[in-house]
Amino acid sequence: MGNGILSLNQPFVKDKICKHRGTIVKKIKDKLFEVFHDKLNKIDSSASADTIKPFKESANTTWCLRKLNAPISTMSSQTYMDSIISKVWVKDQPTEG
Repeated sequence: MGNGILSLNQPFVKDKICKHRGTIVKKIKDKLFEVFHDKLNKIDSSASADTIKPFKESANTTWCLRKLNAPISTMSSQTYMDSIISKVWVKDQPTEG
């Protein structure tokens, strides 16, 4: 282990990766509901299976899933997925200085 490479077996490395992954997943979910605000009602990930199942099977959820790779409007080539990605991974703003 003296080669300077961090091992995933080290607890602090796993914790950091899991925390970062959780943050990214939350951002993706938030932006998904933001982009499809008029079609999807927010649902808590800790909701019961009896609540989640109808949400997943709803016509609105099915519509959103089918439209992920479709253009948002006929005036633009930007897809719903492009919009979600651009909102999650915002490019750094240049600093003045």
